[in-house]
Amino acid sequence: MARFITLRFSMAILQILLVATLVFGLLHLLPGDPVLVVLGSERTPDPQVVAAVRARLGLDKPLHVQYIVWLRNLSKLDLGKSLVDDKPVWNEISARLPRSLELIIAAILLSILFGITLGIVAALNRNNMFDWMSTTLSSFGVSVPVYVIGTLLVLIFGVELKLLPIAGYIAPAEDINEHLRRLILPAVALSLSPTAIIARMTRSSMLDVLIQNYIVTARGKGVKPSKIILIHALRPALIPIVTVIGLQFGSLLGGSVLVEYIFNWPGLSTLLVTAIGRRDYPTVQAVIMTIATFFVFINLAVDLTYGFLDPRIRQS
Repeated sequence: MARFITLRFSMAILQILLVATLVFGLLHLLPGDPVLVVLGSERTPDPQVVAAVRARLGLDKPLHVQYIVWLRNLSKLDLGKSLVDDKPVWNEISARLPRSLELIIAAILLSILFGITLGIVAALNRNNMFDWMSTTLSSFGVSVPVYVIGTLLVLIFGVELKLLPIAGYIAPAEDINEHLRRLILPAVALSLSPTAIIARMTRSSMLDVLIQNYIVTARGKGVKPSKIILIHALRPALIPIVTVIGLQFGSLLGGSVLVEYIFNWPGLSTLLVTAIGRRDYPTVQAVIMTIATFFVFINLAVDLTYGFLDPRIRQS
């Protein structure tokens, strides 16, 4: 098991290094000069001023030297300073990252709860009304864009029924009840698509497991149906489900921008969009690296979960 964990962890570090290289290279290929962002001018300023700012930002050095400096600072968790306000980028990320993670974790928990439940119900009631209803709901969740779902939730529960606030963020320290009320709608909007995908995968995986010989034998021995489903069938069926959950978690971390925008939730995705619009390259690099690092370690957690669920995997 130790060899399995060490190998997977080493691969995760190599993936992060590759992402850092790609982020550095692609951002330096984008059009536009970051010096003009600092100077606040799109016109051609004094060349001496441009040279001075370029030297202060380290942009006068060769590209490979800038890359080495970027990696060295990254290893020290020094993400640089914003070109817009000259403040450390980590300050803004550390303030917004917990908000995005809270929203995404709430959405994923809802997706796991309802997705696995719907998938199991559909598999146990194959080709009848419950299966048809589950499949219909899954198709709806996958096909309808998240901004449409978010807008419908705002109109129904915020404007018409006036049950929940439609937008805004309140810190838990100020009012925990109001904070949770404002979390409900964006979490539900963000969870619908992952719920549908998890439900489909759970149904497919459970159907494959339920026809195995050991399940038929357990039924023949009179084992309780609940024990067969939860212990003998669900555990081997969880391997592809865990994969989907991990991928959905990672995709939501970088793809929650529309939900954050609709519900005015100040998270990491909105910071990335704002930084791209301002050509604030250090902030863009830092946000992308943060999202990518989380994605890599989510995949690492998925791999380790594989080894726990199926000992054959960690021996391969």
